[in-house]
Amino acid sequence: MARMARQLDRDKLVRASMGTIAMLHPDRLDVLISTKNKALIPRMNEQDLCAGKLNSDPPRGAPADWRVLEVLLAS
Repeated sequence: MARMARQLDRDKLVRASMGTIAMLHPDRLDVLISTKNKALIPRMNEQDLCAGKLNSDPPRGAPADWRVLEVLLAS
């Protein structure tokens, strides 16, 4: 995911330096992976990611819109 974010920035497909990118884990669909709050997309690495099970407490550093991401990706 971090590599994808850097590639999006390099190819100028993203016009922001900060934001949230989220996805469901490819093997475990009950796990949400997201960028942490205030992660810089052009400098993103694995430490800028957080993961947590759907319908449980957001992990430390999770973006403020964690619950919205859960609903969008789980539907």
